[in-house]
Amino acid sequence: MLNLNKTWFTTKFLWFLYFGSLAFFHIRGDIQKIVFNTENIIVICLGFFSLYFLSESFNHACKSRFMRTFWGIFLIILYYFGIKYHYRTTNSFDYAVFIDNIRDALNPESAKVVAGTFKSKDIWIAVYMIPVLIFLEIWKKIFSKSFVQRRFTFSGLFLGIYLIGLFNLPYLFEEVSYTVKTGLEYYFGGLEKGEHYKELSSKENPFSKELLSTRERKNPHIFIVALESFNGLYINKKVDGKVITPVMNELTKEGLYAKNFYGNSIQTTKGHFSILCSRLPLLRGKASYKVDPSKVDCLPKELGKIGYESLFFQIYSNLEFDNARAFMKGIGFKHVQAALPSKLTEKQRNENIWGWGIQDDLGYKQYLDSSLEIIKQSEKPLFSMVATISHHMKFNYIPQSQRYIYPGDSGNGRKERYLNSLHLSDKYLGTFIDLLKEKGLYENSLIILTGDHSFPGGEHGYYSNEMGYNEESFRIPFIAIWKNQIEPQVIDKLAFSQLDIAPTIYDYLGYNLKIRASGQSILQATESVAPIVQPYDGLYLGSINWPSKYVWSKRFNKTVVYNLLEDPMELRPVDIESKEISILKDTLTVNENTLLTK
Repeated sequence: MLNLNKTWFTTKFLWFLYFGSLAFFHIRGDIQKIVFNTENIIVICLGFFSLYFLSESFNHACKSRFMRTFWGIFLIILYYFGIKYHYRTTNSFDYAVFIDNIRDALNPESAKVVAGTFKSKDIWIAVYMIPVLIFLEIWKKIFSKSFVQRRFTFSGLFLGIYLIGLFNLPYLFEEVSYTVKTGLEYYFGGLEKGEHYKELSSKENPFSKELLSTRERKNPHIFIVALESFNGLYINKKVDGKVITPVMNELTKEGLYAKNFYGNSIQTTKGHFSILCSRLPLLRGKASYKVDPSKVDCLPKELGKIGYESLFFQIYSNLEFDNARAFMKGIGFKHVQAALPSKLTEKQRNENIWGWGIQDDLGYKQYLDSSLEIIKQSEKPLFSMVATISHHMKFNYIPQSQRYIYPGDSGNGRKERYLNSLHLSDKYLGTFIDLLKEKGLYENSLIILTGDHSFPGGEHGYYSNEMGYNEESFRIPFIAIWKNQIEPQVIDKLAFSQLDIAPTIYDYLGYNLKIRASGQSILQATESVAPIVQPYDGLYLGSINWPSKYVWSKRFNKTVVYNLLEDPMELRPVDIESKEISILKDTLTVNENTLLTK
């Protein structure tokens, strides 16, 4: 029987923090609003037990007063920062986010994002809390009184119960246990295998397919613009009566516009992998570090075989970030370059470098200057992709002079910062189109406008794409422009994704080839499915067969379906058993096995 009088002070304090944060987040509503059904009430109660076994395992492991005080304060401060992280980011800390991005965490721009997660007052509260707790231990022995001497194995038993319970229980609302469970799932979890797995894994090359085109063969220059964090839901929309993407709105009338288009996941390197290689991103980790380029058939390598020169250009100046230089070279790009501050005037360096680098309009100029130089030297058609950077989280470095939608201090809110930044990205895109026309490249080039991934602007309370599965976290633009070759057209009855970009380009060029790919040509599709992968927030998998959107949550181990025509805000989920999700799980497992096996 649990004796509260004998329960460690740290355990009781953790219970207080847990219950208090749950109540606070629920009352606010924009961080974590809990539906009080039977399932969630049980999960809330399990949180108290998880904290008990975790805290008491430390309680019985520490025999000296010093160690009990040290670890007691450590657990309290740890939980405090877990609450603050949740408050600042609107989600609990996911171990997978940490481990997938740790290699680049000390990069200056990344460090700014990490440091910006907490405010100075968060740190100061922790700093003041520590001496107060030490004083209370000296005065009242809060950590060392009522200690029941037990063998060290008793601590191990408690810790074992804690870990085994976490691995077999659903994700809890309790901060530390949520993080620990995401770590356990990262290393020991997996997707259950269904009927499709056996069929796929039995093939020697399960993703090999023949792409056929009926079009006349042509070799135009090809420009792919991978717009940073561009949310496709804002195309042809107004917010507070203001047009957010006027340039993109006009460009949808210039060529083929796929309205229901999705990024397959939520990070730049994952998006680039799917765009260039027509393969699903890895569930854990990044292809740019983990995938052997010989395992994939990507656009620069395949187009090189038919006479194309190739260029990957990123406006962010650090080509070592996410191992971009080595990976892009590995998949076939002959030239890999970045925008350089040294090419700017002193005035431009002072005024036009903010956020994560040179602002996009100046980056576009360097990109096209490089493109023209390569075309001139090689006398070959050019395939190139540019990755933009200005519209990168957390959208709070925009100069006052470039806050066009919400000027001045009215642009300081999260939503306002985001929309100002998105509008600016669209405005810079207009500069790129003007430069293409000025340099004589617009009329005779295949131009693909898309996004590396989307980013939510608070539509469901999220301002981070590491959370949730909603449309705003995955919808991106897709426009294919080729003057006098592509008739203006809107496709709005099917859903497509980044996987379909490479096959569509091959189709436009009129080439037949056999490659390892997961997508199909948009030009030939009569039916299609867009898969989406949220690797964080407990893992969500989605399959969009327009207008039905099937979403599986590993956190709750259930699948729901939305009708996006009737319920575009995804407010009315219907529980369902989905064949689409089963197929996606098996495809992801085989994809991962194929890409990572040596």
